[in-house]
Amino acid sequence: MEFLRQPSKQITGQHKYALKATTVFFSSLQSTPQKDYVYFLFSLIKDGQNEEVLKIAIENLSEIKPSFVEHKKDYQDLLTALGSWNTENTKIIVIESLLALKPNTKTTDEESTFWKNLEKFKPEKNEDEPQA
Repeated sequence: MEFLRQPSKQITGQHKYALKATTVFFSSLQSTPQKDYVYFLFSLIKDGQNEEVLKIAIENLSEIKPSFVEHKKDYQDLLTALGSWNTENTKIIVIESLLALKPNTKTTDEESTFWKNLEKFKPEKNEDEPQA
């Protein structure tokens, strides 16, 4: 994983399989590398990022399903970033993908607030648009 985090390293779609391999063996990692990897994936989700890289990061997060309690700062930092996100199509991808991570079980008040705030960013469906 260290080679992916080198300061001059630009993550592209070519790194898809390196990220996937880390995700597959995620449960075998010790706690600190797990936290570092989740932080790394969240750091790839930013405005202006290549859409393919966004999807790769989100896909890997979806498989790992990082808990809100353990990664609260990562989730909240992303929510804050979404507030000033300029690229609408990637913003929608991120919001919908993150909402898929919402647990079906009872959550803390803080986590419930996070999910409600995230849902506020979800674009409203236009009634005039034809249904697919």
